[in-house]
Amino acid sequence: MIVMSSSSNKSLIIEAPCRLDAVRDAARVVRSFLATNGVDESEMDSWELVAVEAGNNAVQYAPAGTTPNGSEHSVRFLMNSWPDCVELCVTDHSQQFDWPADSVLPPEDSEHGRGIFLISALTDSVRYLRGKRENFLILRKDKKTRRGLNDVQRDADLETTLQMMTEELGASFESLSAIVKFSTEIGRAEDTAACAAKWLGELLKSTGTHWYVLRQYDRDCGTLSVVISSLPPTIEHQVITLPKHPTSTLPVELQAITEGKDIWFDDNTEAITTEALTSAFGETIAGFCHPIYVGSQLFGVISIGVRSSKADLTVSKINVIHTFAGFLAIQLCNSQAQKEALQSRVIGRELQIAANIQRSLLPKRLPQPTGWTLSAHSESAHQVGGDFYDAALVDDKNLVIAIADVMGKGVPAAMFAAIFRSHLLARPELAPTPGKMLSWMNRVLYADLSGVDMFVTAQIIHMDLETRKVTLASAGHCPAFIVEGDKNKLREICGDGSPLGIAIDSVFPEESFIMGPNARLLMFTDGLVEARNPSGRAFGSVAAADLLKTSAIDDLDAPATIRTILDGIADFQHGTAPTDDISLVLLAESSLLPTATAVPATSHS
Repeated sequence: MIVMSSSSNKSLIIEAPCRLDAVRDAARVVRSFLATNGVDESEMDSWELVAVEAGNNAVQYAPAGTTPNGSEHSVRFLMNSWPDCVELCVTDHSQQFDWPADSVLPPEDSEHGRGIFLISALTDSVRYLRGKRENFLILRKDKKTRRGLNDVQRDADLETTLQMMTEELGASFESLSAIVKFSTEIGRAEDTAACAAKWLGELLKSTGTHWYVLRQYDRDCGTLSVVISSLPPTIEHQVITLPKHPTSTLPVELQAITEGKDIWFDDNTEAITTEALTSAFGETIAGFCHPIYVGSQLFGVISIGVRSSKADLTVSKINVIHTFAGFLAIQLCNSQAQKEALQSRVIGRELQIAANIQRSLLPKRLPQPTGWTLSAHSESAHQVGGDFYDAALVDDKNLVIAIADVMGKGVPAAMFAAIFRSHLLARPELAPTPGKMLSWMNRVLYADLSGVDMFVTAQIIHMDLETRKVTLASAGHCPAFIVEGDKNKLREICGDGSPLGIAIDSVFPEESFIMGPNARLLMFTDGLVEARNPSGRAFGSVAAADLLKTSAIDDLDAPATIRTILDGIADFQHGTAPTDDISLVLLAESSLLPTATAVPATSHS
């Protein structure tokens, strides 16, 4: 990778190989470049993500060359940092591509467009210029600055503000407060903690003090932790814990919080109350601790003082410290909120992408053997779930159906569901023997599952369509329900085996039987029987069995039976949010389909 920058360090050119790992390295260089140009931390996060997405698109759609991934086509990143905005131009060699006029989140079943959506959402303007040999994606975003001040002017204004504070120490509190509030209008693109340390250093000079410690209060843990400090590095890892029972010898910083007022200390204060501070000095200190509030919420406490036996601070200096401490706390809270908001948006987009990927793993069309209808439905309780199902005709007379439930929710569960699917399709020769299939999958998945304390319940059914022989094996999964012949009777086929990932040498016995006439076979995950109503009562297997028997009596096909069961669950829940994923697979005998075909699976939500 070739990196070049201008002498003024306002322009950057990166020539990266056409590889995904090279794109990630280039994005990190982009971030470092922006840091040297005073770009806000949250904006650096956005630009790094934009660079990755734009570079990934350039790699993915590069024409193939002498190597399978077209590595001879480099991806060029040209970035300029202007006073009021940042511009990134990414050069690619893709073909047959038009940037959409409106960038929206693509449909759930779409495999493309997510990167375009992210890029458009995180920038202010996008232009895509097509060329004969190469194309240019030009992205621009305004800098987060107040009043458009550049770095030099900003530093000068900061220094001017601090000088004004020093010169007017004898003025009233209202005047000093107005000066500090004015400083909030000054553009600041530096790291928040570094900027706060700089300002506090100037505050020490203007108030004649020597040191400070700013701690943040964690209400849940009852602790005070250092945010920034001028003391030796040893204090940075020091945590003060509030005792469960009141004591007369609380550390002075906790005294300030519990009493809600300034607490002064000097060489006459009991040693134990200032031990947290004096241990970092090894010498005599004096000063006061001031509790800081942001609105009505306690933020923490600032301790400030001198290296002597007595602190001599005027009321004017104390007021300056109070005001400035409150201002810093607001800035630190705002900065943290911005980072968390951006991280939440990025995670939200990643979860949406993961959910779309997970849905794409479920079959969009299910095989329809002659004389049978097959339908399925999967619904995640959260944005990303861990249920999975699939079905396949091995040949004209062999049908295989599988259903699985990964313990846990979210991205890890979806990942293991994807891995389960890949393994299921990898050994078609094991399809007639579901027990051997589960044994093989358990050995393959055991190390990964046990390493993260997860497991998978699964059920695999093989049916010989000519002889109507069904062979079932289960890995700790729910029983399968079967209605046949007498439609008022239902039997459960449980299988016997532990979940995948519990023991590497697990055995999964097979159970075989001949399917009777007018048969219906229902496979499901435990979210079906564990669905709750507003009073907390579970739906249960009896209610599910009754719905299946009713559908058989009414001669409903597989899709209609699925809808009947889902409607029954919805009526039972009466608006109660699901707590677990629900997946159903229904095989129903029918004489309406003369030839084998495939129909869409029911919706995946």
